[in-house]
Amino acid sequence: MIQAGLAESASPVGKRDSNTEMGTDDERGHEFFYLMTFADKAKCDQAYDYIDNAPEEARIIHHDVVSKITDNIHICWADVSI
Repeated sequence: MIQAGLAESASPVGKRDSNTEMGTDDERGHEFFYLMTFADKAKCDQAYDYIDNAPEEARIIHHDVVSKITDNIHICWADVSI
């Protein structure tokens, strides 16, 4: 996504630490996570379109990664001014 000019950054895979007072989400037992940042919602939406219409090589790579994931969720957040 970064090389395609869609994402601004992507984190390495992280491991959740739910053994803390800050771990208040008891609904989901997800163990791993990663973050991708986009300049705006349009770039995020374009990233989904890119996957749907990617060249064959990119689709193969994406499928290989996604096939290793179980029970995945996507959550989108936006910065706000308070």
